[in-house]
Amino acid sequence: MKTKVAAIQLDAAELRDVTGAWGRLRSRLRAAADAGARLMVLPEYTGLLPFAGRLARGPANLRAKEDAERPPSPLSPELVREMQASYEEAFSGLAKELAVYLAPGTVLTGGLSDGSYRHSAYLFGPQGQVIGVQHQTHLGPRGRAWGLLAGSELGVFSTEVGRIGFVIGGDVKYPEVSRILCLQGANMLVHPVATRYSQEEWMARLWREVQANQVFGVEAALVGGLWKASFCGRSAVHAPVEMTKGNTGLLAWARATDAQDTVMAVLDYGRLQQVVDEYPIYGLMNHRLYSRYFPQAYEGAGNG
Repeated sequence: MKTKVAAIQLDAAELRDVTGAWGRLRSRLRAAADAGARLMVLPEYTGLLPFAGRLARGPANLRAKEDAERPPSPLSPELVREMQASYEEAFSGLAKELAVYLAPGTVLTGGLSDGSYRHSAYLFGPQGQVIGVQHQTHLGPRGRAWGLLAGSELGVFSTEVGRIGFVIGGDVKYPEVSRILCLQGANMLVHPVATRYSQEEWMARLWREVQANQVFGVEAALVGGLWKASFCGRSAVHAPVEMTKGNTGLLAWARATDAQDTVMAVLDYGRLQQVVDEYPIYGLMNHRLYSRYFPQAYEGAGNG
């Protein structure tokens, strides 16, 4: 099986205003669909961008030294509900309109019985249906300051374009996340990210996980300014080195780290299986060790 995927490198400024934000993104998704992309991936924080101004009053702008211990959260049930509803409505509609699989970055989600919120990535199907939702399992400083609840489960979503596992933001720094997903059968890792770019760090993130697990990887990066931070990155489609010209481990990548771009490549699952058959790394893995330690690592993760 072969399928074309697209990673959308997005400038934060493009969706800064909630009025018409999703409409401005539609043309880029339409162009990728017209070029044959069956799966499109957007960066981390995409669902938060139209609400960034209201979130800016939160922990990024602490006013008192004592706030550092317990910074004020900018979140409210009303804001999270509005954000989540806007995201779900917009991207369900776009996935259905374009008849594609859509992984539109991340958004904050709520509705939990304890009143907590999570940082989550959705996968929508060609009929606009929600195929699955993955919560980030390792929170960074911003997520902790907002009082988010970490996810404690990792799931794989089977689709016509691959068996997809999400590695959200900083989760990529923890190799067990990708390994657990791949042990569950994932053959594509989707990585929505917003960070600062360096070649060394980039190679130590999704590229490393793709090589270690013999799968495809689709990485969509946010660029531009947001919450007094400046993001840059290099969106890419990764593959095992045996499948790529010059053994780079890259099928396609963004031309620049600070500008919008659309990165597309064809994933050849038949060739991927050949790589796995020629060097079956899963037969060399210590499954007994994983069974002993991985569940313990995530017990109580929902408590942060």
